[in-house]
Amino acid sequence: MLLMLLGAVVPAWASAPGPRVPRERKLVVRAEDAATLHLLRVAPGAVTTVVFNDDILPASVDAKALAPLFAQVKVYPGVMVLRPAVAMPDASRPLVTVRFAGEDAPRHVSFLLVTDPKEVDTVVEVSRHALSAEDLGEELSLLRGRCAAAEAGLATLRAQCDQTGLAGAYSRGPWGRSRCQWIGLPYLLKHQAWRSWGVLSSTATSEAE
Repeated sequence: MLLMLLGAVVPAWASAPGPRVPRERKLVVRAEDAATLHLLRVAPGAVTTVVFNDDILPASVDAKALAPLFAQVKVYPGVMVLRPAVAMPDASRPLVTVRFAGEDAPRHVSFLLVTDPKEVDTVVEVSRHALSAEDLGEELSLLRGRCAAAEAGLATLRAQCDQTGLAGAYSRGPWGRSRCQWIGLPYLLKHQAWRSWGVLSSTATSEAE
């Protein structure tokens, strides 16, 4: 009888998951990543410490909303400490948004809390690649210059279309040739973050036979 019980227990031991591997990693957040959700792997009983290179606003983290799932939630000007009491539910994973102090971009970073059966984040160092107001002004000036150049190219193409027609403007015959290309241009979001956007720039040159 004892051997039969041991035979039934051993497969259960073999299939039981092993301890999670603790991970320490670094995360760089940039202005264009403001809308990105970063996965943060937490586990019951394990302490996850998130360290920020810039001051954050502790009040921006809704600790009360996390209370049903966490045994400990501590937020300081440069550190956030999380210790879950249970595994994060797959159906409704908690979202934590941490806001930085100051006016630089990005203004915040968002974490999607998950429980990985194999790994857990014990220390995550978050570095903000901030763009100051001066940097944003320079980017805006560059954007305006590129838009002006694109508009000049479109004006040239429109003038050629008026003379030879649209088909002539795009043909490679004696009327000339034109070339269209996509170039990536950043644009300023309402939260002062930049993203890459495709803007059509057309240039046209005329050739006489």
